[in-house]
Amino acid sequence: MKKLLLLLLSCFVSFSSSLNAQKLLPKPSQFKSRDLPRKHKNISKNSNTQNIPYPIIFIHGLNSNSSTWDEFKLELMQNGLNFGGYIDFCLNNDDNNYSTNKLVWPESDADIRYFPDSEYGFNVGDIYFLNFDIDNNGNLWFEDDLFDEKLSNQSAIAKQGVAVGKAIEMILAKTGRDKVILLGHSMGGLAAREYLQNTDNWQSDGLPHVAKLVTTGTPHGGSNALGGQVFGIDYKSEAIRDLKKSSVFLEGGFESDVSSDYYNNDVNCNGFENDIFSLTGLNYRDYFSDIDYSCVIGTALSIGGLGGDGAVTVNSANWNNANPGYSDLTENIFEGVLTHLELTSNTKTLMEALDEPKYFDLSYEVFVHEQYKGFMTMQFDGYDLDYDAYELNINDSGFYDFTIQNPYNTDLTFTIYDANFNIIALNNLSDYSTDKITVNLDASLSPYFLDFFSLASAYDDNNLKSYSFLIEENTLANNNSFIVDNFKLFPNPTNNKISFNNTKINFETLEIYNVYGQLISKINLLNLRAQNVDMSNFNKGIYNFKFGRKELVKIVKVIKI
Repeated sequence: MKKLLLLLLSCFVSFSSSLNAQKLLPKPSQFKSRDLPRKHKNISKNSNTQNIPYPIIFIHGLNSNSSTWDEFKLELMQNGLNFGGYIDFCLNNDDNNYSTNKLVWPESDADIRYFPDSEYGFNVGDIYFLNFDIDNNGNLWFEDDLFDEKLSNQSAIAKQGVAVGKAIEMILAKTGRDKVILLGHSMGGLAAREYLQNTDNWQSDGLPHVAKLVTTGTPHGGSNALGGQVFGIDYKSEAIRDLKKSSVFLEGGFESDVSSDYYNNDVNCNGFENDIFSLTGLNYRDYFSDIDYSCVIGTALSIGGLGGDGAVTVNSANWNNANPGYSDLTENIFEGVLTHLELTSNTKTLMEALDEPKYFDLSYEVFVHEQYKGFMTMQFDGYDLDYDAYELNINDSGFYDFTIQNPYNTDLTFTIYDANFNIIALNNLSDYSTDKITVNLDASLSPYFLDFFSLASAYDDNNLKSYSFLIEENTLANNNSFIVDNFKLFPNPTNNKISFNNTKINFETLEIYNVYGQLISKINLLNLRAQNVDMSNFNKGIYNFKFGRKELVKIVKVIKI
């Protein structure tokens, strides 16, 4: 036990002394023996399809690069998500550490310059990776004969926020999507926050266009070194200045309060040092409320007072603690096994953090005639029931086909709600099944909300737990819309029998669901002589009667009194 504690202590000091550095970079030549992201055999050069509602942008941290996401990237690609490309930024393009600015090339003397991915291009896809480990000629960190270190991946967080905004602009234009998802590790989480909490960084329409922000191992409250020097870290850099606990960047104050130990004190990167006005710290700025937030907090080394994941303490990694007045800002996922560097490669934890919203006001927007993939995951609080919410806006009333695939060994429930949150359709897919339901939608009741529900813990832990769905207009069913719309049940409410006239529409099946979405009865209407259902033995309450045939579905709410 003593040896274990000593080992943990040595790991903690090593990580902490790097001020939450994700990747303790060896000399560039050592990367040559690794399976580098730009050399990966499984990356397609022509990924022209999208499978998720919003593309994910991965942001690395201090003294790191895009390779920190390699394992998780490969896992996502093996499970059907498409690689869109790398976006490379040099954040010290003028090679002058003593001055700084937020100008973007080709502006004169700009500190920020971005380079296209010359090998794989920039394609339509699901996942994109920012890389700040670039010199001012666009050379990558492992090109040891060409790479000239410019401290780009140790530059000011204010400049990183500008780069995130530029990347979002490029990805929205490429994919045609309206929003992105941001996933930042360590300082990468602060870069994402700098984008979101500084309206100057937003898109040209004055909106951030972000659906969700996930941080993992991010020092929201700052991080101080415990001593020692780590190879590759420049302790005079802008990033170290900004990451310190109680730094002007995080907590606010005057630039003149910044220690002279750093190359410059231009925290807001406006090109002038010692501004006479006080800066508002990141942790005291407003946040955009219409975004889903998730925060992964490492606790692997929280033994005997040791801190968090080995580089960031539990208290500092908890965004709720860092933002005064926002005590319930994020859903927190506490990871008790992984250390700081491992937080970028654990699929289970990252998928929990990336889980689709369960609330309709945060739901992801989907469109007709597009195929989508979603994932069932364990919840941030360990709860094993997952609800995923999507929003569908339609302009034309009529019948729409919803084709849903459930490839796993547990039931998947699919429910459609109208804008007034009334249930319009409900379907329960058994394991390893595909089903298509056709629903009559009224454009005046748009938007509609789609809810997928399943028991995540029943799935195979060795695989990502995906389902898929496709929405299409059904012109054949629209020809029967008048008949279906006039299909009535009577009397309703009832205390005994409920009757209907099925002679014109000829529905083939009837499924009866209770208010919890549980299937309690299934009736073959082709064998039903009398067109009624005896409800005398049903408990009082609300039931959904789902009538169906191959191309049509009609759901009617029935009240038993």
